[in-house]
Amino acid sequence: MAAMHTETFEIFHNDQNIVPSGYVAIDELIAPTIQVLNQKGYTTMFCCSGHPLEEELTRTTKTEEGYYKTLAYFASYIVFEEGITLPSVPPDFEVRRKIPGTKSASRLTIDKHYTLSKTSDNPFFEMAQQILDTMKQLYQWALELPDFEDNKKKEV
Repeated sequence: MAAMHTETFEIFHNDQNIVPSGYVAIDELIAPTIQVLNQKGYTTMFCCSGHPLEEELTRTTKTEEGYYKTLAYFASYIVFEEGITLPSVPPDFEVRRKIPGTKSASRLTIDKHYTLSKTSDNPFFEMAQQILDTMKQLYQWALELPDFEDNKKKEV
């Protein structure tokens, strides 16, 4: 786990789930991207890198015919503060106006959904690889964005 300072955007890394005063908890893998976005003025509210270590990569469901396994659904996402616009979207990400896990539709959100292949021999490795590849693309995208104030001037 990591934590990011809400004013300086300094990242605090630790393995004890400690969130110092003035910091917010953040997924370790997406922390560098969130830091860059906030430094450039693209203020974020919530984010998730995706989690290949979830208890179940597949879910067992009971049907009339018996039990079957379905593949779990995973996503990486970033929710931005109100008023934020983006000049571009990272590869394979979708733009939404909904905060994940809520019925609210008030914030710009970008997300990417993952599914596991039905023939995967190692679902953890497959999911971890997808998430790591995405975090690399996401970070590169954030580095290439202009500062938000510069972006606003170009839109006018």
